[in-house]
Amino acid sequence: VTDVILLESRKLHYFPGDFDGFLRRHATFVAEQRKKATAEQKELQKLQSQLSKGSGAADTKSGRRAAKERVEEIKSAGAPDKEYQVVFNIAAASRRLNPPLITMANAGFDYYEGANPLFS
Repeated sequence: VTDVILLESRKLHYFPGDFDGFLRRHATFVAEQRKKATAEQKELQKLQSQLSKGSGAADTKSGRRAAKERVEEIKSAGAPDKEYQVVFNIAAASRRLNPPLITMANAGFDYYEGANPLFS
């Protein structure tokens, strides 16, 4: 493997280098995403609390408007996708195989029927 392109959360992420390097960088990437999601949830709770109490940044009309806009921005980003795992079961070969071990022909990916394919 020379490069890995990961499709995750409806986005393509490029990881140059070998597979072991990908595993290390992906673990760091996932940890950063979780940290960011946690920080946004804390900010959302804080802003909603300030809006309900009328304190902090929400004590002025412009501050209230800005806080409401930020709450909507965080909500529109949505919750992070839950992790899931896909398992491929490939039968063992009856003889020694030479590279490439897995080849895909006429393969494509899209999110739903009729959507523009991400690749084909």
